[in-house]
Amino acid sequence: AIGARHIGYGAQAEHYPAVGECLLAALSTVAGLAWTKEVADAWAEAYRAVTQIMLQGAAKAEQHATA
Repeated sequence: AIGARHIGYGAQAEHYPAVGECLLAALSTVAGLAWTKEVADAWAEAYRAVTQIMLQGAAKAEQHATA
C-alpha cells in the first residue's frame, strides 16, 4: 500500500536510488562511529528490500488504475 501511495506523491522508480543514497548518508552521519561496514551493508540491503516491495505495490496499483 505504501508503494501505491507514493504514486500520488509523484514518486517514480528512478527516484528510489537517490532517496536511498540520501537516507544511508543521513543514517551514517547520525550513527557516527557505530556506522560500520556491516551496519551499512545491512541498511543497504534493507532499503533494497523495501524498495522492491514498494515498486511492486506501485506497479500493482498502476495496473488496477488502468484496468
